[in-house]
Amino acid sequence: MSAVISNANDAISWLTAQGIQRVEVVFADLTSVARGKVMDTANFVEALGAKMPTLLLGLTVTGGEPLAQADAVFRFKRLAREFARRHGCLATFMAKPYADEPGTGMHWHVSLSDRAGHNAFTADDGSAHPRMAHFIGGWQASAPGAMAVLAPYAHSYLRIRRPDASPTHADWGHDDRTVAFRIPQSNPANRRLEHRLPGGDANPYLTLALMLGTGLMGMEQQLEPRSARNAAAASTRSAALPEDLGEALTALQGCPLLGEVFGAGFIALYAMVKRHELTEQAADADFALRHLLGRSYTAGRRGSANASPPETRQRPCRSTRKIAPSRSCCL
Repeated sequence: MSAVISNANDAISWLTAQGIQRVEVVFADLTSVARGKVMDTANFVEALGAKMPTLLLGLTVTGGEPLAQADAVFRFKRLAREFARRHGCLATFMAKPYADEPGTGMHWHVSLSDRAGHNAFTADDGSAHPRMAHFIGGWQASAPGAMAVLAPYAHSYLRIRRPDASPTHADWGHDDRTVAFRIPQSNPANRRLEHRLPGGDANPYLTLALMLGTGLMGMEQQLEPRSARNAAAASTRSAALPEDLGEALTALQGCPLLGEVFGAGFIALYAMVKRHELTEQAADADFALRHLLGRSYTAGRRGSANASPPETRQRPCRSTRKIAPSRSCCL
């Protein structure tokens, strides 16, 4: 999650002890409300800590049913924007708010249980069940088209283009944080998969529907994944993921798995809306700043005719003409 200072003259203070205390106040208020009042206690969001110099903050939501998890993410985003606004900040979940810093991801850990409550990814002897590989196979087969949902804005691909900050290929591996689909170390009862492609700007409901739907179809069709990534052998790499939204939308419209998950009508409408956004953005260099960052501020100022985002100095990202804020800090 990221924030922009409401007064540009205060930007330097965020790298001081006083600035860190200001961040702590925001999250103290935020977590006190999130615990028990807006989210179930089991779905409480915990702050993992701030890192200098950009005060990046990681957040973890404890496990639960899929719909409840999507609700928790949605509610937290709304809460974060409101509490940041109350403290003179602007919270955003843009995938790449800084041109020269890593972006914002929304990684998901997925496991399945059978009717008896046993981990469906674990065989009777404690080893990984073949259905786990098939689940990955469904993710891999749909990955190019899935990017249109997991990276839903043109601005989202600024994060994807940096292989040190986000996966650029649909690879999988064991406890490898550079791949798109990771199998974390765990005991048989807690065996799970991590999907590392979604950005912080992705819709949590569509993201979960996509991950569960394509994974289950991979199980039904017994889709075998490509070999796990071997860093020493380039031949084990999967195909590169789309580098822009237009390419991802073309892949989405041509993906049979995603057509089954979402239906032809939804995909046609979604692609139409997103291509219209691309046309608008091509004519407006400040599109990302105005609609992705600015709406975080105006969402908390409903009814204000003069609402506008706090002042920020802008600089072009090196790899694109899109604009990224510079007088800002990460929470």
